[in-house]
Amino acid sequence: GSPNNSATAFVHVDVVAVNEHAPVFTDTVYSASLYENSTIGLSLVQIVANDDDLAASGGAQGDETLHSEITYTITNGNDGNKFAVDSKTGVIRLRDLLDRETQAVYVLTVSALDNAINNAKVNYTSVNITVLDVNDNAPAF
Repeated sequence: GSPNNSATAFVHVDVVAVNEHAPVFTDTVYSASLYENSTIGLSLVQIVANDDDLAASGGAQGDETLHSEITYTITNGNDGNKFAVDSKTGVIRLRDLLDRETQAVYVLTVSALDNAINNAKVNYTSVNITVLDVNDNAPAF
């Protein structure tokens, strides 16, 4: 029309991060070996998972940090509760005495949870632990 009409407005848009990615382990399967007489507390292996949500967001702002904080848990295979995982570092340690003659192999399933407030994502990996023999039994005749 005549005269020309125009207006200017400033719009503020907040972009909120969405938890799109589950944690991804750096290895498909983890392995460790230890002697049956190993000391309780021995560190066996460290599992590591990464979450691409923080990297994709371009930095840590608000809730994005929760998407990248991973919690590790042993979910299966921990017969006799022989092993423990540090929930923050992923380090698996010996928690109790072992006896190779009773059980020579443990296959742990470990989860990595990304701790998002909404729509948390989880992934799993296997940890194969082999118990090595020590000559701890007297000969039988």
